[in-house]
Amino acid sequence: MSNTEDECTHLRLMQEQTQKELTSLAGTHQAKIKEIQETTEKFQVRVKVTQCLHLQFCLKMCFAKSFLRKNLDTRTSGKVSHIFTATDI
Repeated sequence: MSNTEDECTHLRLMQEQTQKELTSLAGTHQAKIKEIQETTEKFQVRVKVTQCLHLQFCLKMCFAKSFLRKNLDTRTSGKVSHIFTATDI
């Protein structure tokens, strides 16, 4: 009977240890999921900021080209408008 009791005690201890390890792994897993979600959110914000900056840059360039063309046309009576192509403006 002692062998059976020893075996039951051993199995119970192994089960408790396994449960502790599983709980620890679950906690680590949840922490990693949260870290991935935070990183994903930061990345998405950075993508949006980059898109806004790119749009802002494009709008400034478009305005600058229009401004330069208008000023050149006004000052030169349209003689240098060939410098700009239709795709530039």
